[in-house]
Amino acid sequence: MNCFYCGERCDDKYSIKEYVKKTFTNYDIIKSPSSKYICKECVWAFGSKSKIKMIDGENREGSPRNYCWYITKNKKIAYTKSHMEYLRKLLIDEKLETPFKIIISDSGQKHLIFRSNWNYQNNNFEIQFEEESIIIKKEELYKTLQLANKLSAVFGKMNLLKCDDVSYSISYFKYYNNLDDYYRWLKIKDKKISKLAAWLSKNQKEAQDKFKSINA
Repeated sequence: MNCFYCGERCDDKYSIKEYVKKTFTNYDIIKSPSSKYICKECVWAFGSKSKIKMIDGENREGSPRNYCWYITKNKKIAYTKSHMEYLRKLLIDEKLETPFKIIISDSGQKHLIFRSNWNYQNNNFEIQFEEESIIIKKEELYKTLQLANKLSAVFGKMNLLKCDDVSYSISYFKYYNNLDDYYRWLKIKDKKISKLAAWLSKNQKEAQDKFKSINA
């Protein structure tokens, strides 16, 4: 039999009568709607007091939906926004242990793990970013992230997806004395990969340390 939530093989130990809350509404995205059971991994993923191992070695207890995840068949490693540098390295630099899943949670309000899919290669892999799936090509993400960081130095990461007002172009020109990369960003900022890069980007102070003003 298959898990009601994720579709993985499971036994009859965990019944949906006991483990699927009446408040659950995402029936349109479950993998095996006819199943009466869920797997132990989904019991953990939907739990409120699950054991959580952080990337820095800290052990916690709580709801997995509040974290970002790198999951393999052998381990589950959690990240928060305070571990942003670890997440950048995970997505761009690290050789990933296949098969794997990567889940990026921004709000912590949605159960995302059951929506994610297994990946079997280190490039051109899929991640779950909130409610959207994104295909990652490491070189593309790296270049897009560098561009996002360059703009973050001027107006901060929180403004990267809404920087098309003329005031932003003026600020960018004053900082770099050109608008080339600003216009490059405007052309791609609504793409999924750009939204992820904006989320992963450095804050303004960190970005300024990397990209100095031409007027400094």
